[in-house]
Amino acid sequence: MAHGAWVRLIPLGGLGEVGLNMICLETAEDCVVLDAGLMFPEEDMLGIDLVIPEFTALLERRQRLRAVVLTHGHEDHTGALPYLLRDLPVPVYGTRLTLALARERLGEAGLDAAADLRTITPDDRLDFGSLRLDRFSPYAGRPEQWGLEVLGPLPHYRLIYFTDESTLNDLAYAFTYRHLDGREPKSYVEPLGRAIEAWRQNTEIGYRALRFRRGPRLLIIHDRRPRLEAADYTFEDAEARLHLACGDGATPVEAWNALDPTDRANLTVDEVREFLNELVTLRLAYEENGRYLTLALPANLPEET
Repeated sequence: MAHGAWVRLIPLGGLGEVGLNMICLETAEDCVVLDAGLMFPEEDMLGIDLVIPEFTALLERRQRLRAVVLTHGHEDHTGALPYLLRDLPVPVYGTRLTLALARERLGEAGLDAAADLRTITPDDRLDFGSLRLDRFSPYAGRPEQWGLEVLGPLPHYRLIYFTDESTLNDLAYAFTYRHLDGREPKSYVEPLGRAIEAWRQNTEIGYRALRFRRGPRLLIIHDRRPRLEAADYTFEDAEARLHLACGDGATPVEAWNALDPTDRANLTVDEVREFLNELVTLRLAYEENGRYLTLALPANLPEET
């Protein structure tokens, strides 16, 4: 990538939950989706058959969306594919077995004939404009085709199974590998791993740290987020309603329309935009492509996610 360019990773599902696996990789020019999984409903989701990721972010990026790349064929990675391709008919890449399983699911929705499914071979490099994906997989059947060498069962297995090496190779379900080209993935994966772990810890610490309480024509925000100075904010009347209007994301016009007629008569859309930009400056809201999302959560959330 060119100097100064950026790559954004947007998890749309699959973090802290079993299912809904979907990640969006994007640059300023291109966008690729990794997996499109579903999740089976929890016990309290009465009347719900399946749960799929929220696709709004992808619909907003449809002009830059180049492909869906599937890592494997399990339902929690491919089950939402028919729902995604109905609105975003982009090419789908995967290994032969993965695509066979995906085609079965697409056939149930009547989309198998129209779907553009493209098989990945071990040596393929996927170029999507400013994004490039190289596939490496610990495929135990023919690992050498994927640039891997099987070194045997994990070392600690020998402390668990007191048997000969041949029997242990048959028993073990996890193996240790080495890249044949000499690469050491830890050297370039560890910094990302540390960043993800720091994000996870801060998420656990920060849960409920930014919250709001509602009163009659009143909204009070308590900000106790890590590494930020503690602060409390009080918004009244129209400002409180504007904050709530952006709870699921809204443009200034949409937020203005959410006001009652009296408030709309006293405020212009430009004044609404100015207020929302103040929320962004205070780190109480996030703006992208003209849409504003307020970040504070209700104070009556459960103690654990």
